[in-house]
Amino acid sequence: MFSLELLICYTDGFFTRDDTQDQEQELENNGPEQSYSLGSYATDFQVEVFAVLMVAQRCKSYAEEKIFICSSCHAALRAVSSLRTRSILVQECGNALKFLSKQKAVGLV
Repeated sequence: MFSLELLICYTDGFFTRDDTQDQEQELENNGPEQSYSLGSYATDFQVEVFAVLMVAQRCKSYAEEKIFICSSCHAALRAVSSLRTRSILVQECGNALKFLSKQKAVGLV
């Protein structure tokens, strides 16, 4: 029996530099960190959903068979796992996770 390769991604590091600058989300995994500017009006919820979306899109090309996406925003994780949504961002994130889960084992933590 072989063991599956495992990748753990963290959507951690939400911060603002000061009141006049944009909010950013850092994505960390076993590789390099990436940072995205989301503007000064993005909410914590939107930032976390966007981070999960970016991780799901990046992980499609990784070789690991099992992926855990860790987020500190439980509301974002519940939203992307729900069957109904009115948010286009949440819907896009949910679709990306469904697509990824057809190729790999995906867990949201």
